[in-house]
Amino acid sequence: MNVERKVTMEKIMSMLCKHMDTGVDGQMFGGQMLFYLDEAAAVYALSQCERSSRLVTYRFGETVFRKPVKINQILTFYGHEPTFTNSSISFRITVTADDATCLEADATLVAVDGNGKKAAIRPRKKL
Repeated sequence: MNVERKVTMEKIMSMLCKHMDTGVDGQMFGGQMLFYLDEAAAVYALSQCERSSRLVTYRFGETVFRKPVKINQILTFYGHEPTFTNSSISFRITVTADDATCLEADATLVAVDGNGKKAAIRPRKKL
């Protein structure tokens, strides 16, 4: 029996690829995309946790650049169903450029206290 599982995605943010994001060939720098990816991961993680959580990026797992991004394309970042441990949140991020997938990555962020030590993380209660 083949059962399909519906994957839920939540839009995190959108942005425009600007000239300053690209090289001489008009394609977005990979490092610039990673910069935006880190920001989107932080926004998504914070939206899924109680506001008192202080999060830091722990890791990006497999990151696959599927398609180049060109000037004036609209990038949209999506977060997929987060999983929680006592002190971390992990999820997949998909980035589209004009509705075609251009990047996929796995992200993990860790909650820390004021001294940078791991702290408990609490998922935000859904209404």
